[in-house]
Amino acid sequence: MALTKCRPGSASSSVAKGVAAAARRSRPMPRVCPAWAGGAAMADLREIFPQGFDADMRAPSRSSKQSTTGPSASEAQIGGRFWADPPDGASSRPRERVEPWETPGESRELLSRNLSTVEMRSIDWLWRGWIPKGYITVWAGETGAGKSTVLADVAARVTTGAPWPGEDVAREPGRVLWLGSEDGVEEMTAPRLKACGARLENVDEIQGVTQKGKRNSFSMQDDIDAVGTFLEHARAEARPYAMLVIDPVTSYLSGQRLKKVDINDAGQLRNILEPWLGFAQEYELAIVCVTHFAKDTTRAMLHRVLGSAAFAQTSRSLCAVIARPDDGQFAKALVQVKVNLPDHPGGSWRFETEKVQVGIDARNGRPIEATRPNWIELDSLLTPEALVGKGRGPVSEKPIAFGLWLRAHFATTPSDQGLLVSQVMDAAIREGVVSRSWWNEHSLEYLDKKNIGGRWYCRPLPGGVV
Repeated sequence: MALTKCRPGSASSSVAKGVAAAARRSRPMPRVCPAWAGGAAMADLREIFPQGFDADMRAPSRSSKQSTTGPSASEAQIGGRFWADPPDGASSRPRERVEPWETPGESRELLSRNLSTVEMRSIDWLWRGWIPKGYITVWAGETGAGKSTVLADVAARVTTGAPWPGEDVAREPGRVLWLGSEDGVEEMTAPRLKACGARLENVDEIQGVTQKGKRNSFSMQDDIDAVGTFLEHARAEARPYAMLVIDPVTSYLSGQRLKKVDINDAGQLRNILEPWLGFAQEYELAIVCVTHFAKDTTRAMLHRVLGSAAFAQTSRSLCAVIARPDDGQFAKALVQVKVNLPDHPGGSWRFETEKVQVGIDARNGRPIEATRPNWIELDSLLTPEALVGKGRGPVSEKPIAFGLWLRAHFATTPSDQGLLVSQVMDAAIREGVVSRSWWNEHSLEYLDKKNIGGRWYCRPLPGGVV
């Protein structure tokens, strides 16, 4: 086999020396001669490869033109490996592929199934349009907006089987598994659940895990099997869990495989969250992952979830709890931002938070207080798109509806007479025109109120009715 000589003084001479040194350390060698190695380096290569080199296997040219100082060759690069045509007069055997430095790993085989074998099934909802079973729901919101209060009410209704807001059909009570780190269970979580009427015997808290007799913090990477064992025992006892709360999800992402998780890295988050999606399907479990909103109110709600878009993409439902200062100090809204399932609630729930006493602290005799939501109405015009920006969207259709309603309500009342304020307010609320909070905040913009003989009367303001 002929040797291909290398040009003296070439920079690739040092490459050849490096190849020779590597061979002496018994490292695997590719069957290729470094491009145009020269003098001393060539002697080193002859010592290591006494059988010589393939004349038709050279390093690729850096130019598409033929070299004027060495044998001509047409070379192609595919996937970082090279093929070369033999020079004139050389053997015309087929071109040979250069072997890679490392042996490829075991091959991966494709898994598939024919859809004619799939048994179709309906969506199982925990709360129709809001929280599906068998999927992950992201529960997001601004700090202080009341997302934990609303979630406590949801969990309480699961434990008692009480109807959902706006419904009147009771259900079978279920159990809730609660994993939380931001709020103290004794001071915040348990009182909130109690304020919402929960059966606390149907709520279990995950406090962590034990390993070799030592207690460790919970990890969504490492402890999914431990949760599975827990759920298996509950199912075997005919007392399955209906809901798993993870609050906040960002506190439990780290693990042995990924010790530092970048919540802006979609790949990392998908690797952690997707196993839990299959887990939810297996146990018919509604998994609710709580997270926070970014402060930028000019962005669409779907993009305000802290961290990577993988949070929103992996979930099948994304619910947001926001403050509604336009409607009053304690006015809030629960908004369905994204639901990749057939049902949609058809609007956003307006609610107010109220403080109630749930007990007395046995240590000091102080009252134990907590907040709960007071559900007001499902507003079809309150959409995620209407809640972008500092204005936080319109005050809904109430001004127009209230103005038209007032015109009709006072149509038969003489222009020099008024009606009792309490009667007008009760009628407007009873007929669903406005909420009590809206009346308290905005009715003076439309009504002239006077105290006559100790009783308050009202009439529409001149020009104040649409």
